[in-house]
Amino acid sequence: MARIEEKRLKKIEKERNQIHDVVGATYTTFEKDGELYFQLDTYGKDGRLMPDKISQSIQIDKKMAKKLIELLQDTFK
Repeated sequence: MARIEEKRLKKIEKERNQIHDVVGATYTTFEKDGELYFQLDTYGKDGRLMPDKISQSIQIDKKMAKKLIELLQDTFK
């Protein structure tokens, strides 16, 4: 489980990249201490022992959401 902040996000160049298997995902929004968050949860592959168990949760706040939108727009034009 992780919360991402802009100051800790860095671009790197990799020599090898691959397309991952498709898995299920859900999202939720919630407020905590006056701050709004977006949480994305991914689940295990179909063949996994417990495919309905959350594999990873990523949380972002409004500032990080704006940064991700900017990066996505730059990437996909």
